Formats: sequence, C-alpha cells, structure tokens
Amino acid sequence: MRPPTLVFCLTAASCKRPDPAPTDLDDLAHFFLAQTDLQEHERIVEGAANLLAWYDASGLAGQGPSAGTLTDLAQEEVDAIEELNWAPDPRPCAGVFAISEISCEFAAVEAMNLEPNQTEVFEGNYESYVRTWESDPGCFEAGTCDALDWSSVIEDNFVFSYEMTYTMYVRMRRSRDEGGAPAALLIRSVMTDPAEEDVDFGGFEQSYHIEVYVPRAEGLLHLYGMWSYGWISGSDPDSDFWPNRYADGLLEFEEQLEGLCVDGW
Repeated sequence: MRPPTLVFCLTAASCKRPDPAPTDLDDLAHFFLAQTDLQEHERIVEGAANLLAWYDASGLAGQGPSAGTLTDLAQEEVDAIEELNWAPDPRPCAGVFAISEISCEFAAVEAMNLEPNQTEVFEGNYESYVRTWESDPGCFEAGTCDALDWSSVIEDNFVFSYEMTYTMYVRMRRSRDEGGAPAALLIRSVMTDPAEEDVDFGGFEQSYHIEVYVPRAEGLLHLYGMWSYGWISGSDPDSDFWPNRYADGLLEFEEQLEGLCVDGW
C-alpha cells in the first residue's frame, strides 16, 4: 500500500488561513473590489452574509435607497486590477455607494445584464453599448459555470452633455452556498483606459465599480460601490460636486433597477 501523501508548509504564510471577510460597509466595498479569483466563492459568500448583517443592524432597512461616501482606493488595490491598460493614480477618485432593497430574484438580475440591447434595458444610461463576450454566456446561463466576462465600448454624455467613449471590462460572478443555491452575485466593472472626449476643458479618466446582490427574505439587497475621477477645467477637485453627482447617479440607478424588477423590460 502506498503511504499517504504528506503536504508540508514551505512557509508560515503558505499555511495561514485567509483573513475573515470584513464586517463594515466601507471595508466590504474594498473587499469586494479585490475578489476576482474564480475559486474564492467561500470568501464572497462570507462577505455577502456580513453585508446583510451590517444592513440589518444599520437601521436603513425599509427606508428606501441610501447613499454615502467610501474611503479612497489605495495604489495597491488599483495595481492588482489586471484589466487596466495603464497605471493610474487613484488618489483623485471620489468614492461613493448606494444600497437598497430590490424586488428582483437572482435570475432577473442576471437576465438584465445578459440582455443584448443594454440601451433599452437601462434606458437613458448610455448612448450606445457594444459588447464583446470574453467568456461563454451560454455556460453561465445554463449554470454550468459561475463566472462571465465581457468588455463593452460605451458612448455616453458627461457633465455639461459633452460626448465621450470608453471601454468597461466586466466580470459577473455567481457564488453559491454549501447547498448549491446562489448566495451572492458580484459584478465588478473597471474602465480600462481614460475616456476619449472631443473637448479639452474636461475629462473622465478612471472608474471602478462593484455591485453585490444578496438574497433577503423577500427580494435582494443591492450594494453599488463606485470610485471615479472626472474633471472640468477651473473646478475645485476637492469640492462636494463630484461625490454628490456620482451618489445622485447611483440613487437614480437604484430607483431604475427597482422599476425593472417590478415592471420588467
């Protein structure tokens, strides 16, 4: 009989269990941005449970969509994002979040994101949306794989309605509980390069998004976190203009999302 295979730790770090998922909303937003490893589902499920516990203890339940600010991204967080085609400095980014309860089930949220015509589903959010699949959507829809990647070239209007074009790389991940049921849906979107604009008095250079959907007794809890950097010549980069604008946009999206849950598309 062959003796059992022995596994030795080469270093103490190699045998160390991963740190537990955080319990504070701000820390969780940063935590979810970093979760791109396809094998880290247990960590996602743990983080999702912590997010739900935070929300239930926050007093926000039943109050409608709420918004706030997030702490700045660290350079190492951005350096770890493989889809970026350049090396941005995240210090100018303003971080905001919105959180709300929505009436959808997981399948409906997934279907919204897989719908070919995104300009119809999310009306008013884009001028155009051209998607290229980076992995197989049929596999994700069938439930035989739980991660789906795509890139999208988007045309949009920015502040003062000037047009811009940019590319977002998106990864959608379905994490399951021990019984195999969906326990969290995580969508991470990053702008791969600064946007292209036809003006020289402003720009939109960075944007990092995370969405987390967690089941509740009825519907889902939805967290949307975003760090973005836009600028306009002569404006104060440290004013509340940008965080307020981004937060207002996320709150509008929460209302739009609930409308899609209730009325369909």
